[in-house]
Amino acid sequence: TIGVLLTSKQYVDGYYTEREACVIGTTFSLVSITFSIVVIDTVGLSHMFLPFYLSVTFAGLVAAILVPKLPPLSKKKDIYYNNTNKSMEDLLPEGYTPFKFGLEKAIDKAKSSSLKKDVFTKGTLNVVDMWFGVIPVVMAVGTIALMLAEYTPLFQILGLPFIPILKLLQIPEA
Repeated sequence: TIGVLLTSKQYVDGYYTEREACVIGTTFSLVSITFSIVVIDTVGLSHMFLPFYLSVTFAGLVAAILVPKLPPLSKKKDIYYNNTNKSMEDLLPEGYTPFKFGLEKAIDKAKSSSLKKDVFTKGTLNVVDMWFGVIPVVMAVGTIALMLAEYTPLFQILGLPFIPILKLLQIPEA
């Protein structure tokens, strides 16, 4: 969620095109290691953590390669927030590689940045803004999901199509 907010901010600031921001926001998020530990420990498979996490990471990478080629992401336009059309060729000066140009731009940005205190203050305000933007949404979605799970048969109904598959694969307690 924080990564999506940062990507959205960088899209609005003109660092990403619409397509790039959508691809980054939907495909480049790895599952938190601590959350994965909690989940795998809850189901009693903590001895299988490494294969579990590696398979989740591998599946995420495969999805990151394939999903941008599918609609709706493939239909997103390569335009910036303010509707300008910049191409990498336009941005890359003659005689520079993308890495060399990026490194030079990063050094220039670091040199031109104002006092470290100002950078720290802006960073802190950005983090606080993100927290207060994310926490209410997470709390609301979590509360609604918990109410649906505890007081309705919704998840049992959604799980019904998977029962034959799980039985076919001989997964216990399916």
